[in-house]
Amino acid sequence: MITTASRERNPVIVTNVLLAGIGAILLILYRIGLQSRGVTDIVWFIKLALVQSILYLILVWLIVRARGARSTLLIVLLFAGIFRLSIVFSPPYLSDDIYRYVWDGRVQAAGINPYRYIPADDALKNLRDERIYPRINRRDYAHTMYPPGAEFMYFLTTRISESVTWMKFTIVGFELIAVWILMKLLASFGMPRQRILIYAWHPLAVWEFAGSGHVDPLAFAFISLALLARRRNWETATGVALGLGTLAKLFPIVLFPALYKRWGWKMPVALVVTIAAGYLPYIGVGPLGVIGFIPGYAQERGIVSGEQFFILGLADRLLGVNLP
Repeated sequence: MITTASRERNPVIVTNVLLAGIGAILLILYRIGLQSRGVTDIVWFIKLALVQSILYLILVWLIVRARGARSTLLIVLLFAGIFRLSIVFSPPYLSDDIYRYVWDGRVQAAGINPYRYIPADDALKNLRDERIYPRINRRDYAHTMYPPGAEFMYFLTTRISESVTWMKFTIVGFELIAVWILMKLLASFGMPRQRILIYAWHPLAVWEFAGSGHVDPLAFAFISLALLARRRNWETATGVALGLGTLAKLFPIVLFPALYKRWGWKMPVALVVTIAAGYLPYIGVGPLGVIGFIPGYAQERGIVSGEQFFILGLADRLLGVNLP
């Protein structure tokens, strides 16, 4: 006789088996992807990432329909960790930004404002080495462009080890913090925590952060904290968390209208004070100096002209509108 408990357990078992099976395939693809070397392999790598993305969409469909279960959550978290561990020790393939992170941490440890000099400046020649310095992009003309919160994280991380791998571990650590907070948010809305798979198994997140070591998870952690604080109506904490997120990566400031409570003053005051306090230790180079290479980067990457935005480029090709 099939009991009610058995009928409830069977769908969970099927879900877990499918998750583990597809997760194993994704893991193999991550290891294969590490064979990519140089620009010549980028098309092949994109095809591999496309296969991963298709499998990921299948998993999202599966996890949204799945019944909540602790065993499912454990599988989701286990594979999320394994994916990252499988590539975190490898050199970054898609980006070399992380070398600037390590460099900026080293510069600060020498008691020098990271916004003051470009890496190639003779004032920093005693800090150069053969492992980090030659791999810094734009070292001959660009000041750093990272906000103070990121710079402070670079400093603390490099006081433990001036290595790319350790910097990656720090960044993945902030991912773990974001995942933990997001699970709390899911639970607060009565949603199964296993839906954290939607973020934690996304191939872009794995490749960009465990693979390339981009600093965005530092902002994600504080954005998640700001969302949780808003959920619990903690006005001051919401402002502080959003301010810290903005100090890590400037874009979180756009969330201000969504998190602001009409006629409230604690949240915006906490936000402004937090951002001001973050910039204060670096303000010696002047208000424009702490902006760093951001304006130049916006020009260089086509952000100002819009030429690197797919929608604008597509409109130009199809309609000939020449959008700026």
